[in-house]
Amino acid sequence: MRHAPLQRRAFSDALLEVGPSAPTLCEGWTAHDLAAHCWVREHNPTALLGIASKRFEHLAEGEMAKVKQRMGFVELATRLADTPRTPITLVPAADEAVNTVEYLIHTEDVRRANGLPKRLVPPDLEVALWRRLGLVGRLLFRGGDVGVVLEQAGSDAAPLRVKAGSATVTLVGRPSELLLFAFGREQHADVRLVGEQRAIDALLAAKRGA
Repeated sequence: MRHAPLQRRAFSDALLEVGPSAPTLCEGWTAHDLAAHCWVREHNPTALLGIASKRFEHLAEGEMAKVKQRMGFVELATRLADTPRTPITLVPAADEAVNTVEYLIHTEDVRRANGLPKRLVPPDLEVALWRRLGLVGRLLFRGGDVGVVLEQAGSDAAPLRVKAGSATVTLVGRPSELLLFAFGREQHADVRLVGEQRAIDALLAAKRGA
């Protein structure tokens, strides 16, 4: 089963439920802003420079403004439910790798900022996310000097050590929740932290996420 199309639809549903002016977990962005960001990300390769680099962020901001002028919020949110035909999405494995986590995170950015009930992430998606956490965890937890171990709640899967350090904190949660934590949404992630308090404090203070 392909997960990226399902996460696109979930993102679209969340946007339509909260409306254009609703807040998100992306600081300073409304639901309309986040919808425009996701549209630009997939439809304007040039603007990707602005998404990836502060130096060129004006490119992305300009394209986002154009998208919001060209399409009303309902049209934009509705069209985001459909998988576009791009060089990435035409290769199913690439679409899964690039877009599944992106849309899962942004769906929760909308839902959790507005107090919507937590949704049940399908078990097969949790399995796929756990496979991704080794690489993603090493990238997103590279800041700071605290070691990090990821442990899947309610599973016999072997824990993942994604970073070494003089002191170690173990994060326990479902893979989807661990990803939210790794991407900087720790205040809204259902994750239990195990370790010395000093190490936990240092981990929470370290820069990470996207």
